[in-house]
Amino acid sequence: MSNSVFMHGNWLQLTIAQMRRRLDETASTIKLARAKREKYLRTLNELQSLTDRDLADIGIPRARINQIAWDEATKGAGNGLS
Repeated sequence: MSNSVFMHGNWLQLTIAQMRRRLDETASTIKLARAKREKYLRTLNELQSLTDRDLADIGIPRARINQIAWDEATKGAGNGLS
């Protein structure tokens, strides 16, 4: 009986450790997603605030602002934000 309780206790500890690891991974994923979103919105707002003339001067068509902001926000996504 005590062996069965011991095995059950090990299983429970392993399960709790797995749950903690998953929660940590999920929290990290959420943190990175929030940082990307903030960077995207910041870049988007900055580009949208420019006049058509300013955008033309730097070679950015207004129609590409969303894509440029997204590309900037996701740059370096493998190791966090750059």
